[in-house]
Amino acid sequence: MNYFNEAFTVSNGLIRHVYKLARKAHVTFLVFVFLHVLGNQPTYAQTLEQVYYPSVSTNITIGNTKFKYKTALFINFDSDEKPDIYHFQNALSLGLYKSKKIKIDGSLLYRRYNVFDENTTNEFRPAQTIKITGLFKALVIENSLKFEQRFRETYSNRWIYKIQFGGMNKTFNFLPTKINNEFLYSFNSTSTGYENRFLVELANSVLNQPVSISIQHRMKNIFTDKDLKHLLILKTDISLP
Repeated sequence: MNYFNEAFTVSNGLIRHVYKLARKAHVTFLVFVFLHVLGNQPTYAQTLEQVYYPSVSTNITIGNTKFKYKTALFINFDSDEKPDIYHFQNALSLGLYKSKKIKIDGSLLYRRYNVFDENTTNEFRPAQTIKITGLFKALVIENSLKFEQRFRETYSNRWIYKIQFGGMNKTFNFLPTKINNEFLYSFNSTSTGYENRFLVELANSVLNQPVSISIQHRMKNIFTDKDLKHLLILKTDISLP
């Protein structure tokens, strides 16, 4: 398909721009310092994984209804032999309500774990998101709550609170285009889990193409006796018409 040929062409030019952008924003340095400080705390055992998370999204019409379609891979680079595709996913989302400050979306995600492994599993995940947006001159502040229902081997729920700041680079161009933080609470009948995700978007356009590049830090197993798990993720998001 032309869409995927275009996506592949754009992806070839991404890697050499990542270092420039990270250096400009000083984000890579700050993230690694943060992880280094955490890693030297004697109280907890901790692990670090390095991940590449590319995605491609576009708008599609089914009947008279417009949906946003997004496909993505989660590639772990900590494998001794070769990069490991941990999961592959497809998602459809639909705007249910929109006013000047409030937006409600519904979505359905299908995810396949351990894609090339005999122990592969599937997950179906409907979700509902409520987003409230505030505008302060050039600064855009978004607060959102997302409610996920996760059907995998067992059923579980996940609630996500997210706060996001955008538009800062319009006032000071050395600042990132967007930062956000998510706090996740997962639970079912037998267990609970907590996770935090901090993301810095370095650019929302590359080579005059609608491509965003972000660095995200995820910290799992918070408030438990398990080893803290850190993921350092490079995300590239390509938006097609």
